[in-house]
Amino acid sequence: MVFTGRATKFLPLVLVGCFLVWSQGIVAGPRAQEGTQGKTSDPVYQFGMLPYLSPEALARTWGPLVTHLEKSLNAKIIMRSAPDYKTYIQRTQNLEYDFLLTAPHFAVLAKKESGYHIIARYSKALSGDIVVRKDAPYKDITSLKGAVFATPDRLAVITLLGELALKEQGLVASKNITIKYTPSHNNALISVVEGKADAAVAIGGLYLRMSPKVRNSLRLLARTQQVPHAMLIASPKVSDKTLNALIEGTLSPKHRSGLLEFEAKLNWGNLQAVSKNDIQQLTPLLSLLKSRLAQ
Repeated sequence: MVFTGRATKFLPLVLVGCFLVWSQGIVAGPRAQEGTQGKTSDPVYQFGMLPYLSPEALARTWGPLVTHLEKSLNAKIIMRSAPDYKTYIQRTQNLEYDFLLTAPHFAVLAKKESGYHIIARYSKALSGDIVVRKDAPYKDITSLKGAVFATPDRLAVITLLGELALKEQGLVASKNITIKYTPSHNNALISVVEGKADAAVAIGGLYLRMSPKVRNSLRLLARTQQVPHAMLIASPKVSDKTLNALIEGTLSPKHRSGLLEFEAKLNWGNLQAVSKNDIQQLTPLLSLLKSRLAQ
């Protein structure tokens, strides 16, 4: 497995037990064609990873899933990220990725506008934690009036959910609260710890899994509403054979046993099929996403 992403640096091999390379572009060299199993080289697929964490954290978190998919597809997978969400969406629309682990509203956009296949979603609901420093005076969302509110990327589903939670309590960006967009969920939380923001929203439970310095400095103020969790999708360019192998490897009880330990550690639930109701729940966020992309 090779990983190209947002920074030009080498990571220790011990992170995921394989060679990782970070760069802004695709790894040089032609991509092997599908169906070359048994020949000189295995097929190679580009796996687009949502840049919701730092490159190092993405490598540590998702290496086991990629290793499982390499075995399921009998292929090599290049993990790729992007410098920001907008670039990630653009690369998705340009069909630069064969598979993606992506935000739910990004998945629906990719399906509707670019013909991607939605394979599965993680079973737990997705929500954001709104946190403040433990010694901060804030008691509820309304008390954040005049505060600086840190979020991940402006297009992130957690950002949109966080801003909706503020709006429901009468807090509007640039009017009575300041929104501070940061590169990742980690950065949003650290902004509060370092005193660069008064509050932050990040994916549910993340602050509890960070370093003791971060975890012990923050307290939960509120939670956002829930939506379907992150989704695995596949490009319309992949063959039916590859698509079926991907479905088998992630959803078939016979083949997905190798994912159970990884999923338990991830704590997002198990991969499961996506329902029509899941898509409908995301419609309001899809509208917000489109309007923000148009700005």
